[in-house]
Amino acid sequence: MTPLVKIVNEKIKNFTEHPILFLSFVGIIAALLRFQHFPYDIAITLDGLEYLAYAFVTSKEGHFPQGWQFSTNGWPSVLSVFFSLFPDREFMDYVNVQRCLTLIISISTIFPMYLLGTRFFSKQLSLLCAIILVLHPMIIKNSISGLPEPLFILLGILTLYFFLSSNSKSIYASFATASFMAIIRYDGLLVLIPLSGIFFMRFKINRNSITKYFLCLSIILLILLPTAFFRIEATGRDGMLSHVLGGPNFISKHLIQGEPEIERNHIVMHKVDKFLFDGVLNTIKYLGYALIPNFICLIIISFIIITKKRKQWSLNYKIITILAFTITFLIPAFYAYARGFDDPKYLFIIFPIFSLLSVYSMKKISIRFSRPQIVLILFLFVNIVASGIYLEFYSMDNSHEKEAFLIAKQIVEIANGVNGYPPETRYIKSAELLQTWPNMPTTDAYGHLVFRIVRVPVEGFNSLEEFIHSSEDLGLTHLVLDGKPTREKFLNDVYHNEKQYPYLLKVYDSHDQGFSYRVKIFKINYDNFVQK
Repeated sequence: MTPLVKIVNEKIKNFTEHPILFLSFVGIIAALLRFQHFPYDIAITLDGLEYLAYAFVTSKEGHFPQGWQFSTNGWPSVLSVFFSLFPDREFMDYVNVQRCLTLIISISTIFPMYLLGTRFFSKQLSLLCAIILVLHPMIIKNSISGLPEPLFILLGILTLYFFLSSNSKSIYASFATASFMAIIRYDGLLVLIPLSGIFFMRFKINRNSITKYFLCLSIILLILLPTAFFRIEATGRDGMLSHVLGGPNFISKHLIQGEPEIERNHIVMHKVDKFLFDGVLNTIKYLGYALIPNFICLIIISFIIITKKRKQWSLNYKIITILAFTITFLIPAFYAYARGFDDPKYLFIIFPIFSLLSVYSMKKISIRFSRPQIVLILFLFVNIVASGIYLEFYSMDNSHEKEAFLIAKQIVEIANGVNGYPPETRYIKSAELLQTWPNMPTTDAYGHLVFRIVRVPVEGFNSLEEFIHSSEDLGLTHLVLDGKPTREKFLNDVYHNEKQYPYLLKVYDSHDQGFSYRVKIFKINYDNFVQK
């Protein structure tokens, strides 16, 4: 070994043997990857927009908005604290605060993930747990969305870390963090059930364990009861137990009894076979997506190793806790996918478990090498490359999204009702809120913001005339067309042959602004349409 190689190996060894230093370095890389794909000057949409609006009103009023039926206001309550530090700012300023906050929280999970890894592996292998989680491309994409998942994941990791300790004070802390999980997302309430059962499995049922559990229960009530009280006072529901029980109520009412569901003025019929089929299919599908690219090879190897050595395994409380945690959060994910809520975010909470399972295979691989620190550096490099490639191909096109948002601002200026053109339609709400900022629109019975611009779905129509005739009373005033191959043929015919439609007046063309995303907006002249 040459002196230079020896010096390099020594430096690498010293670097990897200082966890705080190494994790800080990985955190910087994670931050760079996130800022590289950060959606600058692009409005937040969908659920993120609802959180922003609720948080802004809460920060201004100093309490939960009365009558606003928001399902779980834990995350916007946290946001409101930070919004209050920046009073009277513009809409996009709060968008950036929201996204930066989730970004910071997501990166900060690197330290508790490392600590959780030490419950199962050596310090050096525990670094791998942190690397694979914080550099996962889906986690990176979600971390800049302004949604509650980064905080939910952080609390989930802390819950597991504290609960797997032999120190009783740490176990008390685990019930505290689990309670905060329930405040952030109501399905977090479910994890208190397996934690309670495993608690008595570990410490048996005796006077001492009952006393300790009473303290745990007191902590749960001290955290959840005040939140439930304020929510009931503001909305009439606690936003936790009321929503957890909503699942069984839905199954009983709409699946077993067969009653139709009224969903935003639409009658929806649910069937048991379709519910189960969609739940199983979509859960498997999104589990498959979740494993790509960082987890898949390592988890397959781990399963092979576990299967071969299954006779050597014993179910201790640590393994039971991990299994119970995973199953607990697969239940609400299955329910969401069965209901048609297609989003991988419902599985993000079990990504820390995937990280632990992945590192189990790395444990077997690393023992074959004389210098495990080299394996650590290579593992970091491979994860950076894999995530970078994935994000390059599958992250949203920020240039396209920015143009879509700017076009939505034009729509808000000139129209009152337009056809749907998903996914870009989602920016219309953001553009309208920007236009009326800081004034807030009203909310409906479900707690969703009610906006002025009507968005009329085009599915189910066979011709333009049929669509316009049926949509006039719904408030349709303009057609927004982008000519995508996936759009209805009759809309694309207008896009390519606009002169053949005398009752449509083109009032906007994004090509005139030099946009790559070309959108044409036509005003409908109903007088000429009727004459036709």
